[in-house]
Amino acid sequence: MELELADGKVLDVSDIELVYSEIDKLDKKNDHLILNDGNNYIQMAWLGHNLYETEFRDESGYYQAKNQDLDLSLIKNIFEGFFNRDSNWKNLTPWELIEDGGNSSSSSDYNNNSRSGNIKEDIAEQLKRDAVNWGKRKLKRFLKF
Repeated sequence: MELELADGKVLDVSDIELVYSEIDKLDKKNDHLILNDGNNYIQMAWLGHNLYETEFRDESGYYQAKNQDLDLSLIKNIFEGFFNRDSNWKNLTPWELIEDGGNSSSSSDYNNNSRSGNIKEDIAEQLKRDAVNWGKRKLKRFLKF
């Protein structure tokens, strides 16, 4: 597996302790990391004030943890389950489907059930969906405070 850090550094991970160590180092400067198994990934971002955003993507879609105040020990358990390829980690917290495996967004106005056949247009549409979803998550987080 690979662990990508906020500074773009990619580390080969053969031991979960490396992931734990990098999670513990998250701060304002080093605010996110992504654990990737080649096909799927799980990521987290430090939002400040003991708030962490956790998301994952697998063949079924793209999900975000419903709670942004997860304890770091719970987040580590989630990452450990992903690392060990034990699907039970998905039951440790409720998840919200952001985008299904067919690439249609469940939380945006864009609908892309069929691809255009033009890779540039497909990438542009995906970027639009991602930007809209990102904006909605940021606005939702802002309105909570």
